[in-house]
Amino acid sequence: MPDAQDDDMTGRPAGTSAGTIGSPPGGPTQKHFLSLLTPVRDEESYLIEFINYYLIHGVDHFYFYDNDSKIPVADVIREYRDVCSVMRAPGDAVQSRAYQHFCKHYKHETRWVAVFDIDEFVLPHNHGSFREFLLDNDYCDGIGINWVMFGDGHHKMRPDGGVIANYLYRQAGQHPCIKSIVKGMSLVGFFDNPHVATLCEGVENELIAASRELNTRKITAGCSRRTKATMRSGKR
Repeated sequence: MPDAQDDDMTGRPAGTSAGTIGSPPGGPTQKHFLSLLTPVRDEESYLIEFINYYLIHGVDHFYFYDNDSKIPVADVIREYRDVCSVMRAPGDAVQSRAYQHFCKHYKHETRWVAVFDIDEFVLPHNHGSFREFLLDNDYCDGIGINWVMFGDGHHKMRPDGGVIANYLYRQAGQHPCIKSIVKGMSLVGFFDNPHVATLCEGVENELIAASRELNTRKITAGCSRRTKATMRSGKR
């Protein structure tokens, strides 16, 4: 597995160092209640919308793995450096390598980690924020959220603006695939399926389906890109 190289513009908080695949892990200190883990490639049009949305929903920190973006993620999120860590991860098979690297180096820093793509947005049905939902379900070690499939919003070309405003229409049912939200200290890795976490042996509450409370909105945009997975309440 090729090493990622150090990136001085990582966006890690002051006093911390850039992460690289193959670098030594830090000390076992839990800094955050809720973090997001996200591989990224050429997502500059959607990245700030993603960060702002999840800050509103109580996310403390973002771990981005930049897969050779033409505009480096560190440059795009310059104003958010205090809440973001950026690791450069060149080459192929980045998703699995990024998850392995996170588990080895950073999982101890956060109580909960949600593994989402840049165009995935969670909106709980019965709680004021994603953070409040997790506080009410903190007895669990992992939570699985079903996708809901959205279409291209009847757009013939990529529209101006963000994901949330432009993709509004979805299928009636839920998709069987899930996204994972897992406690950092219970997380072993993502081995058989990048969407399903493997947890430590002996955990009392394994992955639960949270389909009544949260839905994953998975968008297929037939314009110039494929957008995936936002979660919203209500019927469209």
